[in-house]
Amino acid sequence: MVAVAAGAVTGVATRADAAPIIGGSAAQLGDFPNVVAIAIGSGSRFAVCTGELIEPDVVMTAAHCLAPAVVCPGLGLGSDCTQDQITALTTVFSGTVDLITSRGSESAAASTVFDSKFDATDLGHDDMGLIKLTAPVAGVTVALPNLHHGDAPAGMTVTMVGFGTTEQGGQGSVGEEFALQNRASEPCSMLPALKGATASDDNLLCYSQSDGKGKCEGDSGGPSFAVVNGKTKIVGITSFGDTSCAELGTDTRVDAEHRFLYSQVPDLECASDADCDGGRACFSGQCTRLSGAGAIGDDCGKDADCDTGECTAAPDGTKVCTIECAAAGASDADTCPAEFACETSGGSTSCFDGHAGGGCCDSGGGGGGGAAVLAMATVLVAGRRRRRRAGQVTDRLSQS
Repeated sequence: MVAVAAGAVTGVATRADAAPIIGGSAAQLGDFPNVVAIAIGSGSRFAVCTGELIEPDVVMTAAHCLAPAVVCPGLGLGSDCTQDQITALTTVFSGTVDLITSRGSESAAASTVFDSKFDATDLGHDDMGLIKLTAPVAGVTVALPNLHHGDAPAGMTVTMVGFGTTEQGGQGSVGEEFALQNRASEPCSMLPALKGATASDDNLLCYSQSDGKGKCEGDSGGPSFAVVNGKTKIVGITSFGDTSCAELGTDTRVDAEHRFLYSQVPDLECASDADCDGGRACFSGQCTRLSGAGAIGDDCGKDADCDTGECTAAPDGTKVCTIECAAAGASDADTCPAEFACETSGGSTSCFDGHAGGGCCDSGGGGGGGAAVLAMATVLVAGRRRRRRAGQVTDRLSQS
């Protein structure tokens, strides 16, 4: 689960007499049907990551599994390797829990994309990517991303899933799906291995692995599931950890990547109020809290203060919680709650109530948009993930 990097491996690792992945247990077929294995490469030279179907034809994974700068060197493709090359070498495997015995259903990548702010030399934020498949995977209920920061507090219990290595230090077998249940995240500042590193609870879910349990190489991009408002959702995806998988592990918070996700899949969260939970209503494809802490229109200091994850300077300069909306001047009926208008301020087109603060006073629903999934660049990377120790970053991508 560590950081970024690409180190090609020779074929799929053979089985070894090892404990289940860092304290987990082997998944059975059908346990996590929307979790997939991802391979990049050809012949005996390829890498492996984990991902999840968030649309029938869209896989969410880690940015470091898709970035040419991370992946290409490990695959021996040289410094001029392109995103298109990575996409052409990417295959997604669904309907299997063990690539060694069965590849399940194979899907080719049509395109790949990752958050443009991702930086392999500055881990701790923006480690998310998407793979657009050439055809949808049939018969699978897609995974639900959690897009609200307050619904995933530090200390919540998660179930981790991945196709990564089964032993600390990157040893054991790779390509078999394991799950680790009842893992509680901790404030990132509580983990000694992160001292001196940039690690914010606004961007990460952090876990101690000092008990010998957690994620490791090959789990990159894999989900941490939690029950949120009665629904099972992905609250984080594997990002980085220490080199031996023995001290800590981190997830990229899915809610911290909501802007990237909405830019690629506009109606990812809702089409109507019925799709929303937590007392929210649907506007512009987003579930929006209309009252209470962090509601649209409330004063804020940073994105994590807002239920929508968007803290924006209003026309008068005061920062308030908002949601992005259609172009200014367009009809507000379907994009903003009552008494809010779609306006451009500071380069952002969002719903404002004409003044800073005050919250939203209308609890009525609004129609969400019906936009289609945008084309995405699809690149997957695996290889060795580098992990971050106190004060230093060791990039390493998931390994096959």
